[in-house]
Amino acid sequence: MSELASLELDSSLLSKLRSSSLKRLTPESLLTYSVGDLKHAAHLTQTEAELLLSKAAKLQITLAPVTARSILNGECKEWSDATQFLSTGDDMFDSFLRGGIPLRGLFEISGESSSGKTQICLQLCLSAQLHREENGEHCSVLYVSTEDVFPHKRLAQLAEHFGRQHGRSKQACMDNVYIEHTLSFEDLEQLVANRLIGLLMSKRVRLVIIDSVAAISRAEFGLGDEAQRAQSLCGLAQKLRQLSAKHCVAVVLVNQVSAVMDAGYNAVQPALGLAWSDMITTRVLVSRLTPKLSTSLDAEHDDVCQQVTTIVRQVQVLFSPYLPTNSFQFLVEEQGVHAYRDPQY
Repeated sequence: MSELASLELDSSLLSKLRSSSLKRLTPESLLTYSVGDLKHAAHLTQTEAELLLSKAAKLQITLAPVTARSILNGECKEWSDATQFLSTGDDMFDSFLRGGIPLRGLFEISGESSSGKTQICLQLCLSAQLHREENGEHCSVLYVSTEDVFPHKRLAQLAEHFGRQHGRSKQACMDNVYIEHTLSFEDLEQLVANRLIGLLMSKRVRLVIIDSVAAISRAEFGLGDEAQRAQSLCGLAQKLRQLSAKHCVAVVLVNQVSAVMDAGYNAVQPALGLAWSDMITTRVLVSRLTPKLSTSLDAEHDDVCQQVTTIVRQVQVLFSPYLPTNSFQFLVEEQGVHAYRDPQY
């Protein structure tokens, strides 16, 4: 019971834990339980269960200060792989991002509906598994869905192609993707503040995707709630930054866009305001370009030409501490996301 005593709980709460099935748990393992699980297992009140998870979470995310020399010499494990990246699954896309998705910081993908944001995230669920842990095991991914039902059929389609390319079974690829659905902003905050730490520790999660932050915050906060929304979003982002730094995990956040009324036709900008953008490390904007027409020979008749329409999409870097403001064109096809190569060149 000494490990739970490190949480500095009051005597009544400790007494309840001592007489329950939770008495041998560590603060770290407590974080794999939900508030409801704790209430049932130890007969706690809602407030007691939330306090218990909050104290256990704070104990895990406390970072000790380190010196620049220890980081340079590789003596600090928490910072030794700070420059590593997770692959996007396409070599040219990785080259554009100078390595892929960084293992530290908040990486935001914003864009209009059907621009390709979720397609990129689904491919990341698979390509991120190529990153191996120190014991040689493939890492895992946590996908938090806040909008529609998670597109598991599309992930299975991508996993089949990905598995053939990398010598893994479709089932093995999908077994390493953990799905969470959150219906309210409060649910999302509870997930990040409590359960997420347990998943990072026990499931080797190296990538967290939240699709999307904008959808759940827009549904939760209305007109006149701008200040409260900004405060809640900044609190969420701060917890994610701390977890990313401590556990060396990439965090990808999907955002929607809003119209810019005085900037011309179809002008858009990432949603959620200035306070949220200040918390983001890297922001990219995904968009669909004007469909491109090309001519190719008919598969059955060599002397007959046919026009082919190609939907080309674009990723544009809006700001980043290590990327220039550049753009990259890509396609979304059955086998996944890959760079667009103009057939005229």
